[in-house]
Amino acid sequence: MKLIDLILRKTDNLFVQFFRYFGVSGICFLVDTGTLFILTEYAGIHYQISTLVGYSLGMILNYILSVTWIFKTKRFANKPMEFGFFVGIGLAGMVINQGVMWLCTDLIGFYFMLSRVISAGIGYTWKFFARKYILFHRKSAG
Repeated sequence: MKLIDLILRKTDNLFVQFFRYFGVSGICFLVDTGTLFILTEYAGIHYQISTLVGYSLGMILNYILSVTWIFKTKRFANKPMEFGFFVGIGLAGMVINQGVMWLCTDLIGFYFMLSRVISAGIGYTWKFFARKYILFHRKSAG
């Protein structure tokens, strides 16, 4: 496989997908945490609300990049159903995220941005494998 194929073409290779998802997640994390920081520090919005807004923006961007670049195989031909499952997985990730944010910020006393880094690390693997095997994996015959 050529380097250009690894970078540009859709693939079913788990390693390549995981690597791409890591890059996409990094971009989405910047959108997410940038929104969190701006809304909390400059707009005076509570960090839990800012986290939800930033997380939602990152999730939408992640969906767009996942279906156009990361995952080759799709389980659903119906785009609204696919997006619904994608959001459902993201919402489960959001529950994990909010819980970790609360635990680290309110109970432990970490700065909310450090809490977000910790919560992102925990949620990354869950979302990749859930999306890979629920949404972007060929149904087994049998």
